[in-house]
Amino acid sequence: MSWAATATNNVYQLVRKFMNLLTAFNMMRTGIRRNNDRAMLAGRQKLAPVMFIGKHHIYQRLLIRDIVVRQQQPTPIRQYVANTSAYTVSGDDTRGEGGDFILESKNKDTKSWLPPGVPSQAQWTHAARCTEQLEDLKTTVLDRYQVQGDLDDRVLSLQLSEDCVRAELRRLKYLATPFKDTDLLVSLDGEILHPSLVNFDVVAQKNYAVAKQRLVGSTECKMEKVFVTVDDAAAGKMTKAELCDNMKTMIDAIPAPHARAQWKKLLNKVKAKSKAEMLTLLEELEEQNAGKAGSDDPDVYNN
Repeated sequence: MSWAATATNNVYQLVRKFMNLLTAFNMMRTGIRRNNDRAMLAGRQKLAPVMFIGKHHIYQRLLIRDIVVRQQQPTPIRQYVANTSAYTVSGDDTRGEGGDFILESKNKDTKSWLPPGVPSQAQWTHAARCTEQLEDLKTTVLDRYQVQGDLDDRVLSLQLSEDCVRAELRRLKYLATPFKDTDLLVSLDGEILHPSLVNFDVVAQKNYAVAKQRLVGSTECKMEKVFVTVDDAAAGKMTKAELCDNMKTMIDAIPAPHARAQWKKLLNKVKAKSKAEMLTLLEELEEQNAGKAGSDDPDVYNN
């Protein structure tokens, strides 16, 4: 596959780079599943630079901090951490999970049995003590009436997903001309992508180096931005008034009243500040809209 690196088609190169990341992701996931710390760290280190091309400040700091802490650990502690990086709830050695993920899943299961509104101490106690029995009862009832569980209709076969993607790639002839130069980067659904996106890995490596320099006190270097679509780059050319109007429109479209009010407060605070800070808020708003901006959970805004 050495010829693949010499392909001149940017669409082909972009997909090739994504596939390389998926290989690293699979290694990290396999390492977690099998409690293999070295495999997990090898995959994570390959993926690490990608964390530094977006507004993931909390996770960026956590990642670098974890790397530093691992290097500073005494040998006995390092060995203990390596042996306990994942746990299995089911007893299957191939289905390990991180401790924080297990706790979050347990907490989610417990919360699912709480009534609407603010729960009382007694309701919390009842849900915490009876979660397993209630889950068993729920499963039994659903099985008896041959009703699918909450996630059954959303779980797709991994092989089926791969086959669907491959079929779509062939239908569109998306990778048919690896040595034919292209003027445009186009996604599978036809959206025009920013031309610089093909070099996201180069920018990621630079930003990763900058983040590590900042760790030792350097403030001269700045991180570069990675634009996914042409519209992303266009936002940088907007005036402050246009940015404000754009964010107002996005905020008004948020269905949850509490979330909408929180974003309006943030917008009012940043109006008088620099354009760079307004762009940062716009990026955060876009990220939240893509995930949890419609939530009425106030913890969304504490990150």
